[in-house]
Amino acid sequence: MAMTSQLHPLKGCTAGRTADVIFVHGLGGDPIETWRRPDFSWPEVLGSEMEHVGIWSLGYPAAKSDWTGSAMPLGDRAQNVLTLLEAHNIGKLPIIFVAHSLGGLLVKQMLRLAEDLSQTPWRAISKSTRGIVLLATPNTGSRLADLGSFLPGLRPSAAIRDLELNSAGLRQLNLWFRNNVKRIGCQPLVFSEKLPCGPVIVVDEASSDPGIEGVIPIPLDENHISICKPASSSALQYLKVKQFIDELVPRAEPVQIVSAASAYPGQAGHRQQYLLNIAAWRPNEVNALAFSPCSRYLAVASDDNTVRIWRHEGEDLLLTVVAHQDSVKSVCWSPDGKYIASCSADGSAKIWDFPNGSLRRQWNGGDDWARAITWSGDGQWLACGYANGTVRIFHPGSPEELFRLSAHDARVRGISASPCSQYVASGGSDGFVQVWRAGDGARHATVKIAALFHQQEQDRAQVICLAWAPSGEWIAAGTIAGHLAIIDTLTWRIVRAAKVARDSLLGCSWSPTSDEIVVGSSDRTAVRIAISAMPKAEAISTAPMPFSSGLAAPAGTRISERPGSVRAVAWSPDGQSIATGSTDQTIEIHAERESAAKSTSILRAHQWRVQCAAVSQDGEKLAVGSIARTVVLYDLKQGRYQWTFEGTTVVEGASEDWGGKDVRIVEKRREGLDEYARCLAFSRDGQYIAVGSDDRTVRILEADSGRCTVPVLANSHEERIHCLAWSAGDRFIISCSGSVVAIWDRSSGTVHTTRAHRGHILSLACAPSGDAFATTAEDHTIVLWRGTTSRELCRTPVSLPLLSWSPDGKFIVGAGSAGHAYVWNAQYGQMIAQIDTGDRIRALTWTAGQCLMALDKGDVLIVDQSTWTIRSRVNSLSSTHRSLCMRVTGYRMPDQLGLSSEIEVAWTVMESGNHAAWNAD
Repeated sequence: MAMTSQLHPLKGCTAGRTADVIFVHGLGGDPIETWRRPDFSWPEVLGSEMEHVGIWSLGYPAAKSDWTGSAMPLGDRAQNVLTLLEAHNIGKLPIIFVAHSLGGLLVKQMLRLAEDLSQTPWRAISKSTRGIVLLATPNTGSRLADLGSFLPGLRPSAAIRDLELNSAGLRQLNLWFRNNVKRIGCQPLVFSEKLPCGPVIVVDEASSDPGIEGVIPIPLDENHISICKPASSSALQYLKVKQFIDELVPRAEPVQIVSAASAYPGQAGHRQQYLLNIAAWRPNEVNALAFSPCSRYLAVASDDNTVRIWRHEGEDLLLTVVAHQDSVKSVCWSPDGKYIASCSADGSAKIWDFPNGSLRRQWNGGDDWARAITWSGDGQWLACGYANGTVRIFHPGSPEELFRLSAHDARVRGISASPCSQYVASGGSDGFVQVWRAGDGARHATVKIAALFHQQEQDRAQVICLAWAPSGEWIAAGTIAGHLAIIDTLTWRIVRAAKVARDSLLGCSWSPTSDEIVVGSSDRTAVRIAISAMPKAEAISTAPMPFSSGLAAPAGTRISERPGSVRAVAWSPDGQSIATGSTDQTIEIHAERESAAKSTSILRAHQWRVQCAAVSQDGEKLAVGSIARTVVLYDLKQGRYQWTFEGTTVVEGASEDWGGKDVRIVEKRREGLDEYARCLAFSRDGQYIAVGSDDRTVRILEADSGRCTVPVLANSHEERIHCLAWSAGDRFIISCSGSVVAIWDRSSGTVHTTRAHRGHILSLACAPSGDAFATTAEDHTIVLWRGTTSRELCRTPVSLPLLSWSPDGKFIVGAGSAGHAYVWNAQYGQMIAQIDTGDRIRALTWTAGQCLMALDKGDVLIVDQSTWTIRSRVNSLSSTHRSLCMRVTGYRMPDQLGLSSEIEVAWTVMESGNHAAWNAD
């Protein structure tokens, strides 16, 4: 038994590991012997098979009696161990605890202390804890511990007293753990003992079960001692824990580096290199909304591949699930509110547990976009509509589809289940609403929405949205032309119809009473309509009823006007709230209470959208520009926020440091940006940041303080600044807007403007020597500049939004959205290579004779500069983010709790044969 708490490194505890697995023994245990049989040591064998993680074992005094040793009360020991872990820099990588008996209670108490006390290093430990394995943990105590109360001569230790059955402290601790474990992102795995240790079972099934919804204890043919000593690597607890770790910390793919000893310029002497990938959230335009059956939660499907769950009344974001590999198009709840179903442009449909967000079921093989999904009222089936015109019906408990229906000759855009669960209706771009029997997949009815239009206007009848009324008597269908048709489900005829919007109806939702409907439109409005106020439609079987192209009269009550199209609407089942989601990336909740006036609240997943980012040459500073008209600086080496530039002071004159009378200045001008920050560039010495803005100015900020130096470059551009760079020893700043290139000499204050392209300039790159730069534009040319003299270097196959010069100055690489990168000789303009990347390239950087290309889907390609072939591919970012810039550095990133949730910083260890990835949000 340990005499003091110690953390023992057992296997793989090196700088290149991707996670930490920490074994924690129980009462009277030992950091080594607790886990070992004579011929098998669990931690050591696990470390040999999982070389990408570090295996540690925690030892601490936990005597059963004061006669035999010492023990601290549980709260004190938790504080002691948290400090020990902090001293070993634990918390910078994902953590999985494997805990036996009392060790499980200790880990739970540590997580509680870290969350409640909000100590930054301790909070990092709780935030990094991905999983906890509980082996025979007495969550509510053990009867054996009660013996100490009846036999005082035993002198029970503090640890024994903490284990008394149903003690108030253990009950409160377990209640906290049960309510918070999923909130902090920790996944439990629970095992219980089934064999007695002597005459008794030490921790019975009731006490070993923490009572967490969806977590089922796994019974083992082991007693309290043997449960933590698996006999071999084929033992159930060994296999299950190994699988558990693999799921929480996937193994990384190797990255081959041509020369691990070669360093990026400015980082010489560092053997190990790291790729820093700075990314922003993809635009999260809202595609679909769905209230839970209890009306308390709102599920949101977005273009950034996520499903988010909000508690709408408190405006709290409860859960974000990276649900798919492409845009999530639709979302719905199970009738009991325990599950969420989603479908995506990647062709898949999935079911997720709520509230823990774990994947329950997945169906692939849609062969096209999945556009809409619905869940039957009895919970027995789901239906999903696809862009190829098919409808698939699934049982939630089966991996196979029940039916595949050839429903439409064009895209399925809307789908809805009948309240009785016997039918499913689908609406398509072919202008039809089809109704199917869910039991056998047979067609039940067909309604031709196109019959309401003149023959030459049939294409205006495309059905974009569909909803079955809760009463079951009507189906609402919205069209691409802004018309709403109400179908009687008894006669299957259109009984009411009206043009209710000036543009496409994108979403519709019924009130719980089925007497009103709310619609969202491309005209950026949401309208609430009383069905009784809509004009009646004549029977369509004999003659068409033509619609006029305009709005004859106001239709319903406009409840929302947005900057973007209203793609999604949802009416809560309790009738008290209407949610509208827009392409402006916000959700409005329109609440109506009997005891209060109407109110509107706004939900945002992101407070501001990042437009641009830049990393200093030494990789230590990160500047971020956003649509909030701010520039924010972070210290990456320290992992903390440094300053924000948004000032309100004015610039009234030129500093003496900036030259003479010809300096262009802005008098009495606001120091802060008047429009979006569009592009950023660090000076080569890292002391200044150039900021190009949509307000057509270039500002220089001091990197240390964020202070804006004078003058501000204005009046040289007539359009927004699209790209800029420093050149020639930081003396010149080159900025581009439209087809204009402006060269600003900082020493003299003079500005030279010129044009060399016949189209808008897309990208700019400076030569490593600093005496030349290159620009590329929409006219498919690359122009080489030396000072103010330019010449056309070559023509390009396509427009190139990205341009980069190799560190040796010999090559220029251009890339963009076409899935190709091109390489030219920088002196003669000869194309020497074309690289097929298969995806849009977002950012470029260089290291060790290689070009690194960040792809739109999150991978980074490593291209050998000697052969211009792809050497390997690394997964760097999640599908929710897009790369803004990359840099190779020579140090490991610290825990970045000080960085914003609006950006993701991913690093990849690049060291001869392995890599690791870590994301900070």
